[in-house]
Amino acid sequence: MATSVSPCASAAWAVSGLGLAEPVLHFLDMLALATTPCALISLGAFLAEKRGMGQASPWPLVGLKLE
Repeated sequence: MATSVSPCASAAWAVSGLGLAEPVLHFLDMLALATTPCALISLGAFLAEKRGMGQASPWPLVGLKLE
């Protein structure tokens, strides 16, 4: 039930033509600009993590993702 409320509410908001307040838009812009650096830091932390000998290397997956 809760998963269908959000798409319906956002569709109703889009159809209504109402905009968002300027501070909300500014906050969302700042949030969007922060996603790439956060993703790069978390990827670097994951790749720098010490792993035991039994775990596979992430490098083949990284190579596939970058292609």
